Amino acid sequence: MSAQQQYDEIGEAYEGFKALPLEQYAVVPSFLALVGDVSGKSVLDLASGTGFYSREFKRRGAAEVLGIDISGEMVAVAQQLEEHNPLGVRYEVGDVAELRALHRRFDVGVAVQLLNYAEDIATTERMCRNAHQSLEPGGEFFVLNQSPGFRFDGPTRRGTASAASSPVRRSRPDRKSGPRRCSTRRSRSLPTARAAMFTRSACGRPDSASCPGSR
Repeated sequence: MSAQQQYDEIGEAYEGFKALPLEQYAVVPSFLALVGDVSGKSVLDLASGTGFYSREFKRRGAAEVLGIDISGEMVAVAQQLEEHNPLGVRYEVGDVAELRALHRRFDVGVAVQLLNYAEDIATTERMCRNAHQSLEPGGEFFVLNQSPGFRFDGPTRRGTASAASSPVRRSRPDRKSGPRRCSTRRSRSLPTARAAMFTRSACGRPDSASCPGSR
């Protein structure tokens, strides 16, 4: 079953997932803290689902928010919520791996539970490239993925690293002379749930082929 089919079946029920303790008290506040201040910024929410983060960024002062998701059912729920409580968020159905030309660039891009649905490395690279090309020079791309070592049937096995101990990876353009590239350095890890892996990347050239720090 494809990701689109899975989420089409879930539909409106997915919205209640954010009320679970793990999400409400660990994942959501940690991810929002990582993204930081979005006041006056434009935000592109890839794999936006029912629009939870899209709405939250608009409430936090984002000037513009566009949410894109592959599931038509998810987007329909997000649009219904927008009609019920208008915030000015736009939504559309789309596959990030085959993202249409947006004819503009955004200050901030986010992708919550997106890359883990890529079928192969080539699809992952297309997703990253499309996100990268949709950002302003110096824009930031924030990723939240399921940790490969997380077990839903019980505690993580001994010897398997959990995401809570994984460092936040930040990539920024090398400011030295010569060709611009993305460099990655270690930084203090956030107090996140081990089910999540957080990534932050910033690239100075959205027209480049890919950003290693955003994978």
